[in-house]
Amino acid sequence: MPPDWVDKPHEKEKWNEPWKVDPDASKAAQFKRKLWEHGYLSPNFTRHEASGAWRNPLGTEVPESLRTKAQFHAFRLERVRHAVGRGISPFGWYRNPAHNAAVGGASASQHMNA
Repeated sequence: MPPDWVDKPHEKEKWNEPWKVDPDASKAAQFKRKLWEHGYLSPNFTRHEASGAWRNPLGTEVPESLRTKAQFHAFRLERVRHAVGRGISPFGWYRNPAHNAAVGGASASQHMNA
């Protein structure tokens, strides 16, 4: 069941079947903006979860400048989640530079690009 702030019929459909939402940034842009404003990248993945901050104190939320890329990945993960038929729990896919350095990440790690 969608949260109260998902109040339009077409948004409820996207919330309930996120694997059908095109990951492309230009598709469902208003819905994706609303998700972001409420702390989500997609219906099943939060901004906090993507950051890995829940497991590493150096983790930080995905910055607005990387929103499009992070949501692209989240909606691709929605398709994986649907295909396997259960929830999945990535350990976080965004690292800020300090977090990346602390875990020994490559200096040009894609983790820093969401």
